[in-house]
Amino acid sequence: MLLLSYIIPAAASSSTVQPQLSTFLPGSYETIINRYQGKPFLMVFWSLDCPPCFQELAMLGKLIESHPALNLVLVSTDSPDDRKELLSVINGKGVANAEAWVFSRASSSRLRYEVDRIWYGELPRSYFFDGQQNRQAVSGVLDQEAVELWLREIQ
Repeated sequence: MLLLSYIIPAAASSSTVQPQLSTFLPGSYETIINRYQGKPFLMVFWSLDCPPCFQELAMLGKLIESHPALNLVLVSTDSPDDRKELLSVINGKGVANAEAWVFSRASSSRLRYEVDRIWYGELPRSYFFDGQQNRQAVSGVLDQEAVELWLREIQ
């Protein structure tokens, strides 16, 4: 019984945010850019098949705790068929408040090309956007200090 008294409050205090997972179709990139017009944001591409992506998502989840105003857009390069597992990872890594997308069944190379003509699919892949929609691409796991520096610069 004593053990249950510790488990139940922890479960009750867990996040009640239910992330939404939109389908990333041709034109979705432009939709996202338009939504954040004049606002800085971070767009992160990831996959269930990318162990470093899980490390990065966990770091971003912790960062969101100290920077709740961070505009974070997550785009999974997996399939809509993986929706349940994707949502589980998003919840588990603390990024449930982020805007979340999953590639459609359309050609992934076509979707990547729409985002960045020189991106060949390496993951994780991130884009820092400033308020004027200028972007900086980063391949590989983001460095937490670099993200925090960017956050200070955009404030």
